[in-house]
This record gives sequence, C-alpha cells and structure tokens, in this order.
Amino acid sequence: MKVGDNTFGQTFDIDRSGETSVTISGTLTSPLSFTVREGAQDVKVSAGTLEGNVWTLDVSDTLPAVLTVKLPAAGSVWRPSGVTESFAPQKVEETLNSQVQLPPGYKALDIPPPVDPFGRPQLFEPLGMAITKDGSAIVSTRSAGVWLLRAGNWTQMAEGLLDAMAVVIEKDDLSQIVVGQKPEVTRLIDHDKDGRFDEYVTLSDDFLHSTDYHEYLHGPTKGADGNYYFTLNLSNAKEEISYRAGGKFMGTAGGYRAWAMKVTPDGVTTPFANGLRSPAGISTGPDGRLYYTDNQGEFNGTSKLYVLEEGKFYSHPSGLIDLPGMTPESPEIQWDAVKETREQPLAMLAHSIVSNSPGHPVWDTTEGAFGPFSGDIFLGDQTLSTLFRIRPHEVDGVEESALIPFGKNFPSGVMRMNFLPNGNLLVGQTGRGWRAAGGKEAALVMVSRTQEPLGNYLLDVQREGDVFRLTFSEDLDPSLDTKTLEVKSWTYTDSPNYGSNEVEKRNETIANVAQPDSKTLEISITSPEPIGQLPRLYQFTSKDLPATTPSGLEAYYTRLK
Repeated sequence: MKVGDNTFGQTFDIDRSGETSVTISGTLTSPLSFTVREGAQDVKVSAGTLEGNVWTLDVSDTLPAVLTVKLPAAGSVWRPSGVTESFAPQKVEETLNSQVQLPPGYKALDIPPPVDPFGRPQLFEPLGMAITKDGSAIVSTRSAGVWLLRAGNWTQMAEGLLDAMAVVIEKDDLSQIVVGQKPEVTRLIDHDKDGRFDEYVTLSDDFLHSTDYHEYLHGPTKGADGNYYFTLNLSNAKEEISYRAGGKFMGTAGGYRAWAMKVTPDGVTTPFANGLRSPAGISTGPDGRLYYTDNQGEFNGTSKLYVLEEGKFYSHPSGLIDLPGMTPESPEIQWDAVKETREQPLAMLAHSIVSNSPGHPVWDTTEGAFGPFSGDIFLGDQTLSTLFRIRPHEVDGVEESALIPFGKNFPSGVMRMNFLPNGNLLVGQTGRGWRAAGGKEAALVMVSRTQEPLGNYLLDVQREGDVFRLTFSEDLDPSLDTKTLEVKSWTYTDSPNYGSNEVEKRNETIANVAQPDSKTLEISITSPEPIGQLPRLYQFTSKDLPATTPSGLEAYYTRLK
C-alpha cells in the first residue's frame, strides 16, 4: 500500500486467543506511524518507537518490523452443541420450478443449497461459477464459502471468504483456483489434494477497500492473454471523504475505485480502464475480448453492456481522480471536459422494462445443445429476476445489438450463469440485501431443454438503414396480420443526475412491412432527420406475431449510427 511517499506491505496474524502480530515490510522514505487500539495488552515492537498507543517507524529502522499485541478475546465462543463438523458430500434432490417462465421446450429445476458443515441452514448466494472438464461446477458465494457440485452432490472446498463473486480454475485437478473477494483477489491452494483448500494467498489487493457495503469487486475473469481482470465499484461513502464529480451518491476516496484492473498470475496489478460506476459482471467472450455490465445511476442514464478496452473511459468521472497529478479541481477531469470521450455501449438495457441491475454476461457455446442461440450473450437482471439474450451486429463499422427476452419470474435476482457441457444453463441468483422481484434471498436454478419443440420464435433483429429485419426460427404464415406491430424508440441522457427518463420518445411510423423470405419480416420505418440523440433504443411489440413473452412479441435494438 502507499501512504504519502511510503510504499509498504502490511500483514496480520491473529489466533483465537487474541495473540496478534502486525508485520510491516518495504522501504520508508519518511516516518510512518500506526495507532494501536485502546485496550490492547502486552504491546511489543521489534523496531521503531512506541509512545503511548502510537508506533512510529523511521527511515533508519530495519524492515520488516513486527508489532505483537494481545487483543481482548470473547470469554466464550458459541458452538453448536452435540453436533460434529462434517465435510461429507450432501446429496442434491432437484425439483421442478413451475414459477419460472421460459419459452416452450425449456424447464427450470431448483437445485437446493447445502447446509453448513454443522448441519445448519445457511444463506447460499451462488455468485461465482467455474465449470470443470468433467462438467462439475465450482460455486463461490457471498458468505457461505466455496462448494463443488459434482455428480449430484455438494462438497465444501473453502470457507471464510467475503463476497466471493467469481472463480477461475488454475489447475485441472482443482488443487488451485483464484477467486475475487471484496477486499482482494485470492489464490486458494489445496496442497494435500483432499478437496479442501489449505492456503489462501493474496494475489492482488493494490486498491482501496473500506467498510462501505457498495465497494464490490466483480471478477476476476481470465483474459485471452493469461492475465486476470476485475472491476471495482464506487462507494456510497460520506461526501466529506468521497469525490463524486458532481453526482449525488456514488464516489471514491481514490485507490482505483471505478476502475477495471489487470493482475498477472504473479500478482503484478495495474489499472486497465476507468469511468465505471457499479459494474456487476465482467467476462471474457469467445472472441477473446472483455465485456462488462454497468448499473444505471449518476452519469449512466440506463444500465448497459460494454466491450471493455484498455485505457478507455466509460462514463463516470469520479475514478479519474486516480490519474497522475489530478485533483478534484482539475479541469481535465470535469464532466463537461470528458463526457464526449466516453465509450458507447454494445447494448442499452431498457430501464425497469428489461433491466435495473444487470449481472454477468455468458455466451452460448453449446453448439445447438441449448437451442438455436449459438453465440448469443445471455444476461440476467438482479432486480427484475429476468433473463434475456443479446446478439451483436456490425453496422457501418460499429457494433450494435439486438436484445430478446428469454425468461422471467426466477425465484431471486439473476446474477451469475454458466453453460455446462451437456447444454444446460446454471443460473445463480441473489437478493443482494436489496430484494429481487422473485422474492427469495438466493437461489440456484438449472435451465434445460425438454422434448417439447420450441415452436416459432424470434431469433434475431438486424438493421440496415431504417429497415429492421426480424428473423424467426420457422416459416411465417403468409397471411399473418402485422397491424398490431408497434415500433417505439427513445434514448437516455448520461448526466450527474441519478439515471434518466426515456428521452426523445416517439412512436415510429411504419412505412412498410414485407416478407422477403418465409422466416423474415422487413420493417421499414420513416425516421425524422436528424434521427436524434444516439445511441437510441428501439422497441418492437406485437400481440399477434410469434411470442417472446407471455403477452406476445417483445424485442429491442440498440442503434449507434
């Protein structure tokens, strides 16, 4: 860590009796002082001076230096009576979930959570997932540790982690993984290969972390270059210690909050991209690029899906305070100076309709085992308990995308997903303390195919100029009535305000609907000139066309040019 001109490391070792040691390593260029809490007993130091409860190290002191102290410990610690701790596998009994609404040909199965090693029910929020070569899943949680779901059984692999939001498998025998926690990225090592991790090693904590609840770390994901990437949320700390760049709620006290970070397998950490607000999912796509989602709020009129690139700025200016030489007053980082440099999204997510707080994108790489959606990005929403898919398109040299709903009424908030080798989709969910439309605090659901056919279903929306092409999975009835088809469009404004209303909203004039082939509708609209603020979101609805929701067809398209 860095305080003033001093760069140093700080490690703690605490045992259950309260015996504690603090080791300071590195090189000092100026005196450095630490305050020992009141009530500490038997305080001793190996170097420096101790005056009252202040320990001071000078530049001439030899490091590493160690302070030892005895902290007050609880007189008695509660233990469950008459129960033996057990790490034996726990059998999983899947049950059909009839609440989740999915297209024909799909079903949802509830996967019940394990109890803790003492047999007690636990809050099990499955927020990190990695799939092994044999199709098992390593699942990390916010507070219940890391578990292995294999051959219909749960087995605990690790405990004591805080908000573990992602898992990367480093060794195929599962003796080494990397997880993201709120305060750090951690490597877990199973030395004796008994299925439980013995050593937790800090891979990266080169960023500010406080007690603020909103300081989430999402990731890591492993990049195509072999490095790890993770994102850091802004905090909701008091304004006195938080630079908000003119916004109302979210800000930073420095330390790379609002940044995406890169860390090598050896732990060398560097800033990668900035301008993030509340990124809730980061993934590496099959194309090797990084993708992330950001939540609606200040400087982010609606939630969005982005391609994440090195050195780019993504809208929220608070994190720019970490650039060399910048202060809150620096004109170079004010909103009016940077707003035109922000990156455009791959997809805008219609607020409170499609999404309020999107999670982690995942790609259908099942080559048809999950259905006719190969290459699509599946994405869920934590607040609305929904699932949808995104299909990117290149138009006139820029990337735009179609968005089509896929599922709703999940039992909790959809955050983390992964496809299994058998073509099933594992969906991890949480209420995250803020509740979700599904009503439950947490859930794990498996979405899989049934013998029922999908039927005619909207596969894609593409654009060429003012002509939108809707492609379906089966032949359309030539006499199909398209009079109930409606096209609306609007956009959102990024500003210091919290979110945005639907701006420049209008009902598009449909000039013509044609069927160039048996599975395609071409919808020509008459746009005013100029089109208006871009990017722009188009919504397609009809109660008569093949349905994508229980109420009929619903689809969206993000236009950038």
